[in-house]
Amino acid sequence: MKILAIQICLLLISIITSANDKEQIVGKWKVIRVNNGLQCDFQSGSTVITPELSREFTGNPDSALIVAAFTGMAKKYSNYYFNFRKDNMYEEIMNGEVRNNLSVYYLMEEEHLIYMRQADSLNQLEQSMLYEFHKDGTLQLEINFNNRRLVLDLLKEEETSK
Repeated sequence: MKILAIQICLLLISIITSANDKEQIVGKWKVIRVNNGLQCDFQSGSTVITPELSREFTGNPDSALIVAAFTGMAKKYSNYYFNFRKDNMYEEIMNGEVRNNLSVYYLMEEEHLIYMRQADSLNQLEQSMLYEFHKDGTLQLEINFNNRRLVLDLLKEEETSK
């Protein structure tokens, strides 16, 4: 009986936490920092090569070109938004233009995973990423692809009354 009570309590805590994450993610989030081996902070304007990236390309004659490519990839997020809606639909917006159609997200709170599915007339893309809400109000998304890690820090935009 004691075990059943504990399981029920854990389930209730999970449901409450789940509701909080689901409510907290709703809104328009602006990318404020990117780390793809190069850390770009769009609020302060700073760009720093991480020690990992530096070690990886030290001695490579093309290292300047590689760093330039990483810089270009990171800077494309300087005006990038994620708009998560209550109905589990989301948009990715770059330079004011929506980049995806028919996109759905689903939070797996216990694992801190967000599953995203994008579909268009030709193909369907599914990806999952780790997410974490921080005390400073930011949302961090971590995406792993091609043995590389991309970390995006997002800040929720203030809602304006219309």
